[in-house]
Amino acid sequence: MKNEIINTIKKYNMLGGSESVIAAVSGGADSMCLLHFLYTMKDELKIKRLMAAHVNHNIRGAEAKRDEDFVRDYCAFINIPVFVLNADVPAASQKFGTGIEETARKIRYDYFRELSISHNALVATAHNSDDNAETVIYNLTRGSGLKGAAGIPPKRDYIIRPLIETSREQIEKYCCENSLQYITDSTNLSDEYTRNKIRHNVLPVLKGINPSFERAISLSSQRLRSDDEFLLSLAKEKIKKAKTDGGYSVSVLKCLPEPLLSRAVISIIDECAHIKADSTATALVCRAIKQGGRVNISNNLFADARSGVFRIYGAQKKTEAKACRVQGFCKENIAGREISFELISKEDYDAKLKFNNLLFKYAIDYDIIQADTVVRTRKSGDFFAPANRGFTKSLKKFLIDEKTLSEQRDRLLLIANDSNVLWLEGFGASRDAKVTSKTQKALIIRLSSDLEEALDE
Repeated sequence: MKNEIINTIKKYNMLGGSESVIAAVSGGADSMCLLHFLYTMKDELKIKRLMAAHVNHNIRGAEAKRDEDFVRDYCAFINIPVFVLNADVPAASQKFGTGIEETARKIRYDYFRELSISHNALVATAHNSDDNAETVIYNLTRGSGLKGAAGIPPKRDYIIRPLIETSREQIEKYCCENSLQYITDSTNLSDEYTRNKIRHNVLPVLKGINPSFERAISLSSQRLRSDDEFLLSLAKEKIKKAKTDGGYSVSVLKCLPEPLLSRAVISIIDECAHIKADSTATALVCRAIKQGGRVNISNNLFADARSGVFRIYGAQKKTEAKACRVQGFCKENIAGREISFELISKEDYDAKLKFNNLLFKYAIDYDIIQADTVVRTRKSGDFFAPANRGFTKSLKKFLIDEKTLSEQRDRLLLIANDSNVLWLEGFGASRDAKVTSKTQKALIIRLSSDLEEALDE
């Protein structure tokens, strides 16, 4: 069995040259086997620093404390450091409205990630081939795709699973041969949890059909994992081709076959929002890309394909920004944006315009400024008549027609008399406010965090 585990570690290049490993130890047979194996084989595996980690979920009261003490004592016996997290999983489950199992897993892996980073180490978990078979069956009952059917990955990021091709029967035999004591979690004996139902009621039937069922599942998982990784690599190539200003080209994405589009969507959401999209959200986003729609992925996170550019963004809470009076020389902060004004003569304006033809988008006729002229963000009822264009529209319709991204509309700054927009960020002056030959003084507008590049002096 030792040779089998070593071959698994080498096959998946689990250690990858790392000399520090933290074994996740619950105190059960699987994790005690893993810790003992790593401890006895650390020289051969070139592990210079072996540590252990234990999470007390505080679900089983005194029994959970017994498990913690057991792990502490064994680690002290073999003289390795152990890190212990005491987590109130029931309270966290109630607070976040998630199931006990889901909450415990999140807390556990968040802790492992912190340890991996702080100690520059890999984290070894004791998942075995039986666990993999249970996971595959569980995923299939939920309608999982290829990734779910591929089971538990032997290595992912900082997590390695040296026992992933070793059966629970082999593990218990190893513990017996090496006189390894271990503890049994009482919840493993109950069918209250889904995995236990599969372990106690489904796997025995499948083993009756094929005594080597776990090994067969492992082989299938390897093949399916390879297929999934290949499709994911193709999807990432398509993502690179679809990359454009502000997001990803809808025309490129919508032409992808479903297996590539779904993987592209999952990858983009993960990259942009750092969340794993489930199958329902993925399907809705794929449909939005094909039909040009928008999807609320979760809470305040949106996937939008309506403008021909697919993008992920969090909608900002709309707040009523203060309105500041426009004056010749001043600087104001509006909705987190800094805007300043400079008053110059028409002659200076003409001279500057020769060297910077963008200036016309950042200037208005100061002579038309009234006492109630303010700078602010948009509000209901605003209308805009852009210079050199023969129409007047509501500001809302104008921005929609100009394909201004919905998440940017409430950030745009404007100058207005009541509802009459005299100047609009990114679009310039209105017909009534543009600088003309009759202008005597021009007001130059500067933004410290413009949607476009700041004007040069």
